Amino acid sequence: MEPIIEVKDLYKKFGQFNVLNGMELTVHKGDVYGFLGPNGAGKSTTIRCMLSLIKPDRGQIRIFGKELENHRSEILSNIGCIIEKPDLYNELSAEKNLEVSGLMYGLNLTKKEIHEKIDMVGLLGAEQKKVGTFSQGMKQRIGLAQSLLHNPDLIVLDEPATGLDPQGIIDIRIMIKKLQTEFKKTIFLSSHDLSEIEQIANKMVIVNNGKALVEGLVADLLSDNDLRVEIETQDVVSPDVWSQCPFYENRIHFEDRLYVFNLRKDQIPILQNFLHQASIAVFAIRYKKSLEDFS
Repeated sequence: MEPIIEVKDLYKKFGQFNVLNGMELTVHKGDVYGFLGPNGAGKSTTIRCMLSLIKPDRGQIRIFGKELENHRSEILSNIGCIIEKPDLYNELSAEKNLEVSGLMYGLNLTKKEIHEKIDMVGLLGAEQKKVGTFSQGMKQRIGLAQSLLHNPDLIVLDEPATGLDPQGIIDIRIMIKKLQTEFKKTIFLSSHDLSEIEQIANKMVIVNNGKALVEGLVADLLSDNDLRVEIETQDVVSPDVWSQCPFYENRIHFEDRLYVFNLRKDQIPILQNFLHQASIAVFAIRYKKSLEDFS
């Protein structure tokens, strides 16, 4: 599959603080690619380097097979983006907002072309309404329409679900999948929310401290075959009792009434049965696949 974005050995320092420490990632054509990490992990700095808003100290960025440094204008003309939140004029209608944005791109769009973009994000019928009356989710969708005005192949979205209510998050998720499946766009999606990426992306990289920790298919990285299972007990359980557990070799952490195993999902009922048979009083059993598991 054709690589759309290739970031290799990217470094960036602000003052004495190393924000990027050898960041690497590869996005292929047609991906919804999750760029996942906690706040302060280097996500926004990486995106700003990719969009040529700031210059890395060293490293390589290739987009559409070309060096960003040498083909900046050509590359950026084929990228649509929303960084943090869309820039909109609340007193103007959705249609007028897109008309003004088009002029900024150097495009003289017809009403038909503008309405097509509004339709793409599911807001046809609201084109004459003032954007100031829109919900935050609707504003994000108009922002998506802005990013599509010049028909780019690559869409870059930095935390697009921030500040949205549950319905707004669902709407944005639907729009992103529609852009991928119906309009054949490649989507680069930054987020700190694992569940968001799990539901929408096919591939992802998990980053922290300015570098990639793990990259791969979402289905593989979040497989039910590799879960962190935490057991909180009423009393400290002796090693002799735990040694009888069928998953004793899968233990990760045993201390202070918190016992942690690495298990498949289908092994959890067997573990629960052991706890019952061994008369271990349990306060809670939790299983998860979280960002911390990859750090």
